Amino acid sequence: ACTAGELARRFSEAPPQEVDSALGALNRALARRCPGRRAQVALRRNLMLWKVNEPASSTLEEEVLAVLLLLESCRRWLPPAPVIHLHVPKVAGTSLCKWAENAGLRPGSFRGSNCFFFGDGAFWLGEPAVPASCAERLREMSAANASWSSVERWIDLPLCEEFQYVVGVRAPIARTLHHFRHLLFHFFPPGKRAEELSQAVDAEGLKMHFFERLWRYEDVRGEFLRCRASFESKIGRKSDTPPTPPPAQKSDRSEE
Repeated sequence: ACTAGELARRFSEAPPQEVDSALGALNRALARRCPGRRAQVALRRNLMLWKVNEPASSTLEEEVLAVLLLLESCRRWLPPAPVIHLHVPKVAGTSLCKWAENAGLRPGSFRGSNCFFFGDGAFWLGEPAVPASCAERLREMSAANASWSSVERWIDLPLCEEFQYVVGVRAPIARTLHHFRHLLFHFFPPGKRAEELSQAVDAEGLKMHFFERLWRYEDVRGEFLRCRASFESKIGRKSDTPPTPPPAQKSDRSEE
């Protein structure tokens, strides 16, 4: 609840005197002892959420700044930790992995996979999904001498104190369109299966009109049409037969 903004909500509903008292208590507690990585992130996020939505107050501004500075000091004392990239499909996962490698991080991989270990790949494309505990991930990363690993499926909970987490975001309509087209071409590539698809459904009509039917509001539909035109002009028209990903590897984590 705290990560979702519960503390920010309580601050918004409380009178300024109570908020001032709570910030003072946080300040004193942080001065005595730094919390763990996850708690630091949750506290910082709540303070920023509350600060953005509240009118400026010189007294509270000073208190908030003092707490944020202490949190930053605590963050700098955290030991180096490997990174888990929570890969939302079609949100520059390959580019982020390449960026991480260029920045000096060492991506993990399994038999040539793109920055992920076995069990963490694209579940939506048929890759096997194998949950892993924090201890298993630590052993896996250590054995591969890796400091970056992507997970393109659901998140294993609870989050691990021993890791840092990063996630990329993208305009939702453009992302959904890209995802949908990838699925269509992956499961119905050019050839016999494409012929089967064309006999079963109007594939071109599905690509062109599916989202207009899904979103009925004019502003959303207009944004979709703009994204579609931009996508097709930059990518979709370059090739009528986009390449499909390689077949999924089959194994289990113990084989690494």
